[in-house]
Amino acid sequence: MLISRAARALAYAGILALTALVSAWIAEGVFRYLGDSASIDLGGLYTPFGNRSYKVAPNVDTEAKWSAGEFSVHADSLGLRCDAARKYGTKSGQPVDVIFMGDSQGFGNGVNYEDTIAGAVAIKASARGERVVNCAVGGHSMRNQEELVSWLRKQEVKAREAYVVLLTPVLSLYAATYTHAEVGPDGRLYGKKYKTLGRMIVWFKTHAVIYARLRDALHNSGLVPPAQDLPQVIQMYCAGAPTDEARTNLVAVLTKIQAAAKEDGAKLLLAYVPLSSELDFDTLTKAADPMGIELNRDRPLKVCETVAAQLNASLCNLRPVLAGLHDKGERLSLRGDPHYAPATSVACADALWPQLEQLIDKH
Repeated sequence: MLISRAARALAYAGILALTALVSAWIAEGVFRYLGDSASIDLGGLYTPFGNRSYKVAPNVDTEAKWSAGEFSVHADSLGLRCDAARKYGTKSGQPVDVIFMGDSQGFGNGVNYEDTIAGAVAIKASARGERVVNCAVGGHSMRNQEELVSWLRKQEVKAREAYVVLLTPVLSLYAATYTHAEVGPDGRLYGKKYKTLGRMIVWFKTHAVIYARLRDALHNSGLVPPAQDLPQVIQMYCAGAPTDEARTNLVAVLTKIQAAAKEDGAKLLLAYVPLSSELDFDTLTKAADPMGIELNRDRPLKVCETVAAQLNASLCNLRPVLAGLHDKGERLSLRGDPHYAPATSVACADALWPQLEQLIDKH
């Protein structure tokens, strides 16, 4: 009797698995018949760089279909993000006026070039004949970015007017880290080298239409929260966390960038780029309360203010920009993604440009 029950259970499980497999196969066929295709998901975007790190690959043209929508990414011959026509790109030996630095927020994850902070500023600057380029890379730390700027300067790409550092809370508080990642043959980033099963899973995610559609449906349903590491976010705003080390580390890296700027005859401009969750901070506070953790919304901002004063550098706080949009009931971040929505990035560019323009004119 026991064998019979076990056999029946195994048979039922096999039938369910076969049904799911056939259903998925049929759904895949229907999606493709209707003209849908698997998301490229930024294939070919990266190339190895530095000490087991990475940068954007040169002359790349790629795209992605995420739950937040479709967007494309293009890069110039140096691997700096630009527009599809490469009007705002650059090449070795070409003088530029402003170089933007940062992480995924500065790079503009999830949006097209013209809807990034640096892209919107580049468009404004071109009206007065100035060239702005963006060397921000998603996942980079300040050390990675300083390394990339050093490489750019060896390619004779130097800012004549300003180096603008878009400081997110992560960049502000963890300036001493250095990001390592494996760049796969497909130009995507991996935390490790995958074995056979891992490669099969990655292949399915990047080639199956049904995976992308189910993923997007879950994100759009609201059942899946934005891809944000809540414990790390809470740690960043922890009121009791020490900040002296964070300030020291940030000063150390920015001092190198400021020295390079001075050598190039340029100025250093810092901008505090907050998480959108700073404008809905009660949600974070409620999540931290059961852990007995008191939060301080201003912790990363205060680090930036102190460091800017120590370096005698200008600091543009972009939180009031987000506050204005929030008060109007506008969405600050992408659907299912904590990165800025297009309107948020453009509004930040609108606020940053006058300060950058004034710095250039004085210079």
